[in-house]
Amino acid sequence: MAALGFPFDPAAVARPCTYSDLPDIPAIQRLKSRRQWVCWRYEDRGGPKPTKVPYQPSTGFKASTANPSNWGTYDQAVARAERNRFDGIGFVLADDDDLTGIDLDHCRDPNTGELSPMARQVVDLAETYCEVTPSECGLRIIATGKIAAALKRDPVGVEMYGRGRYLTITGWHLPGTPDVVQAAERTITVLREAVARYDAENAPKPDLLGPIASGTMTSLPTALAEGGTPFFRNVNGAALEALHAWVPAVFGAAARFHPGTGAFRVSSKSLGRNLEEDLSIAPKGIRDWGVGDMGDPRQGARTPIDLVIEYGFERDPLAAARWLCQQMGKDPESFGWQVGDDGTGAEIAAALLTRQVRREPDGTVIDEETGEVIPPASVEVVPSQDYPDEALRVPGLIGDIADWIMATSMYPCRLFATAAALTAVGGAVGRQVYTGVPRSSTSLYWLTIAPTGGGKDWPQEAVKVLYREAGLGHLLKSAVSSAAKLGMTLSEQPTQVQVIDEVGKVLRKFVARNSSSQEMSLLDDYCSVWGKNMGSFEPEGVTTRTDTVIHRPCLTFYGATTPTNFFSQLRSAQVAGGFLNRFLVLQRHNRVAPIEDPLPADAVPPVFAEALQTLRTWQDRKQLQAFSSLADDAERPPPAFIVPATPEAEAALKEAQAKARAMIVQSDTDPVLEVYARAGEMVKRMAAILACGRHWRDMGRCRIEIQDVTFASNLIDWSMASFVDGLRNHMAENEHQANAKLVLDIIRKGRGQGISRMDLYRRVDNRIQARELSGIIANLAEAESIEIREEKPSAGTKGGRPRTTYVYVKGH
Repeated sequence: MAALGFPFDPAAVARPCTYSDLPDIPAIQRLKSRRQWVCWRYEDRGGPKPTKVPYQPSTGFKASTANPSNWGTYDQAVARAERNRFDGIGFVLADDDDLTGIDLDHCRDPNTGELSPMARQVVDLAETYCEVTPSECGLRIIATGKIAAALKRDPVGVEMYGRGRYLTITGWHLPGTPDVVQAAERTITVLREAVARYDAENAPKPDLLGPIASGTMTSLPTALAEGGTPFFRNVNGAALEALHAWVPAVFGAAARFHPGTGAFRVSSKSLGRNLEEDLSIAPKGIRDWGVGDMGDPRQGARTPIDLVIEYGFERDPLAAARWLCQQMGKDPESFGWQVGDDGTGAEIAAALLTRQVRREPDGTVIDEETGEVIPPASVEVVPSQDYPDEALRVPGLIGDIADWIMATSMYPCRLFATAAALTAVGGAVGRQVYTGVPRSSTSLYWLTIAPTGGGKDWPQEAVKVLYREAGLGHLLKSAVSSAAKLGMTLSEQPTQVQVIDEVGKVLRKFVARNSSSQEMSLLDDYCSVWGKNMGSFEPEGVTTRTDTVIHRPCLTFYGATTPTNFFSQLRSAQVAGGFLNRFLVLQRHNRVAPIEDPLPADAVPPVFAEALQTLRTWQDRKQLQAFSSLADDAERPPPAFIVPATPEAEAALKEAQAKARAMIVQSDTDPVLEVYARAGEMVKRMAAILACGRHWRDMGRCRIEIQDVTFASNLIDWSMASFVDGLRNHMAENEHQANAKLVLDIIRKGRGQGISRMDLYRRVDNRIQARELSGIIANLAEAESIEIREEKPSAGTKGGRPRTTYVYVKGH
């Protein structure tokens, strides 16, 4: 493109967009008819020009062009832009709108209107609607017909997109061009030819690239830019649609297929690396979560060709692509292969298209160029596996607290750190914040379960440290031994957080044959208090006043234990009685890796104390202009603040409730599914806590967004499924069944190698008498659940006894 004869300042914005008064012409009316609008604002990202960051019309939060729930109508976008003083509005290109957006950058003199030669050539074609961009230094063209792939060449000043981007709309129609949106085939041809000339003139020579080192990752995005070699793009696209043809061949049994998502998952352990996150290979894309937040320039994004090079049998893009063709049973020519293609085109296209992204402190991934929020790839979770860390990144106060807990923990577990953060925030706003109909509070019962060294200890202690630092230590309570004691503590402190180190001991009191009536009543009272969102609780017991009535109690329960201590106490009556289905059970299956140098645990960021204090007293200060204890008065609670939900969030909440109801219907024939009874209610409560964590500085603006409901639904669905899985493996109706399940579980964990008689006796740790243990082993062997193997002493050994080993039989 010929250089313009005038200086250009990309940061200069001549005048604000007239987005509220767009011209009444067919092109604009066509865009207005669709719900694909966002707002945008100039933000300085340290680049050569300010970034136009998109925002949601419904919430004012940052928007993603990949998430339709982030978009709104034209009127909604205008109203939000005026209210928040945004710089403009924009139109998102979607899959079903049959539109292509074209940008011509740096092609217009903002003072004279003079166009560059290429821009003048396009305008003279006059094929479709064209307007001036916000900077007045470029042109925007909108045409019918969806291009197959994006085209972007900054040096040429050309961008063409069919999806995944938004277009700033000014309404400054360029005279001489149509006022309707039409096909623009000749315009697109002219621009493609300009790009092709640039590529031909500036492409590096093949021999300058040098050989690709063994095991080196190459940058080959799934959707290569036009102008690159279509062969590689086509192979990657086809391979994503045919994962079964090549993934097992690369990773073998390490690739775990999940039918529900159609995706494969490969654990970091299987890849021989000491990382927490796994490799996800899904039809919609591939992401290596293990390196995604460790400085990887592509945030972990990978292609099939990438994986074959790094983990497979070939070491350059061409060989990897041809191998994939062979696995899919296709000839390379069918994907656009041409004789003489050595892979250089793929490298050139990748360098021109690679998207630069960064991760914000709250875990949000931002496109460096456009400023848009990039939604995380879908996460596949399996009940018997740990919840992925990448799915536990939460924006706002809760995410910040979880990060601090992780950084100060010797055994950092993000699942438990997030639960502790939700506990701290939910307890702080107790008796003040409610949502939905019927009203839901912020009270949740948490059970964190992990083996010794599983990272469950510090998150509990962190809740105590945070509350004491914030002056809320009076809300902390330990385990109570009877219903009378629970009534006393609630009458003294109606909002409280019970942090219990070994919750298995508490459960043992409820199921023991010699439990007292007070201990049995305690179970019933825990169930009752959980549901008293807007009601009253009247404790019974000889040590409480008979006229004590606690209005709107809010009890948060945070307990921790080991799998053996927890599951060995369970009986099906506790599920049917409603006790267990009030708990959100979070189980960590594998131990977490320790870190050598955690931050000092006593260095609590001051903002956390400020936030928790604000959440606890914001209503008091509003009414009394000073610190008070309205939320601590058992008989006169503060006014209930109802957190609204956006329409999208409200629909998602109803869906969660319907899902829980469907599981209850199924429990008629499968009683263990009764644990889902209150899953919908839990989603509402957690979503409200998440919203409070984002709005703690200005609770008057607090509202539940779709991302709050999505996060809560995903975590609770996994928790319930994991809990059901554990119950089926462990729960028993009596002590003998419980002991039998315990022995079988110990043998099962031998992972095919078996366990010796001596090791088994040591593992049961005197909990089962030797005679009963022998009977259990005999019954398990008779049922073919285990195999008893005896190894005779070697020849010539005198007085030796056979070595007995117990091996789990798969399928039981």
